[in-house]
Amino acid sequence: MILADSDCAIDYLRGRAVLGGFFVTQLMNNQVAVSTITVFELLFGAQIRGRFDVESILARVATLPVSEVSARLSAEEGSRLAASGNRLDTPDLLIAGVALEHGLSLVTRNRRHFGRINGLTLLDPD
Repeated sequence: MILADSDCAIDYLRGRAVLGGFFVTQLMNNQVAVSTITVFELLFGAQIRGRFDVESILARVATLPVSEVSARLSAEEGSRLAASGNRLDTPDLLIAGVALEHGLSLVTRNRRHFGRINGLTLLDPD
C-alpha cells in the first residue's frame, strides 16, 4: 500500500497520469490510500471548479484519517522545520504525518516540500 498526495489524484482525474506508470498501476491494483486531508483538497477543488468526478477516484482508494498519532508526528516535523526557517504548509505536514504513522511511502511530484520530512520515503508517480 502507498499513500498518494493530492497532485497524483488530480493528474489522474485530469487524464494526465501516465498509463502504466507506478501510480496508475497501484491504483488499478487497489494499493493506494489517501489521507482525509487529500479527500478534502480534492472535494474542495472540485466544488470550486466544478470539473472533476472526484468520487471516481475516491471509490478506488482507502482513506486514512488524521489520528492523534499522525497529528503528533506532523507537529514534531512542523516545529523542527519552522525552527530551521523551512516552514511547510499544514496540509502537507498532516499528509506526511499520516504516511509516517502507517509506515507508507508517499507518491508525489512535490519533492521540494515533502523531501524535508525526516523518515518519509517519496516515490515518483510515473
